[in-house]
Amino acid sequence: MKRSLFFALLTGAMMICFVFKTDAQVNDGQIQEWRVYDFKMGGSSARLDKLMANIILPLYKDMGVEVACFREISQNQPVVYYYLFVYPSFDSYLKANDILLKNNAFVEAMQQDNVATRQMFFRYDSYLCRPFEAWKKVTPAAGKTIFEWRKYDSANIESGTRKVQMFNKEEIAVFLDCGVNPFCFGQIIAGKDMPGLIYVTHYNDMADRDASWAKFNVNPEWQRMRAAPEWANATIPNNQVVFLTPLPYSPVK
Repeated sequence: MKRSLFFALLTGAMMICFVFKTDAQVNDGQIQEWRVYDFKMGGSSARLDKLMANIILPLYKDMGVEVACFREISQNQPVVYYYLFVYPSFDSYLKANDILLKNNAFVEAMQQDNVATRQMFFRYDSYLCRPFEAWKKVTPAAGKTIFEWRKYDSANIESGTRKVQMFNKEEIAVFLDCGVNPFCFGQIIAGKDMPGLIYVTHYNDMADRDASWAKFNVNPEWQRMRAAPEWANATIPNNQVVFLTPLPYSPVK
């Protein structure tokens, strides 16, 4: 009887520890959010620039949120903005809007936008991402002018997870050898066009970028892994590539 009671108590204690450990893992570590702002229908990127630089960025700095601000390098109009918000925890992501809405300057700016002839922006897409194990932190790239934003789609969560593992175990190391300089990596956990992942690399200029990718494409390790059966069908031919440059007020570049 005593022995049975001992094992029952031990099992219960292990289950409690497991629950708390699991909860800690869920809430531990950074969360990335990419926002892609659309200024069609007469939106004003200048008004968003002012809002971000004067109100949102200082508030986010106080929250411990890192922010990188980019615009698309394109002759197309209207311009498209890409913002990366790196929250210190999932809890901080959940609380961010509440903190913004307690700020009088932010609320006043939103109320003015409500009655404006044309709103500040049309809409924005949001991608919530979990950083890769092999590259958890955003790496500043001072002086770099070309940032290459890539979004890879997968057929399902199994193949998408294998693509993340491919990066973690092998592909990022080849990037580094070839001058494909990582800025950030994240697996999309909420957003449109799932499952997928987003990563960004950076370069001095387009010539530097082209030379680095040319070196990567003929790298023997890359040729081996792309033919390896464990990485087969990890992505589908629907990848998106966008070239970005930092906005002047971006804290992280």
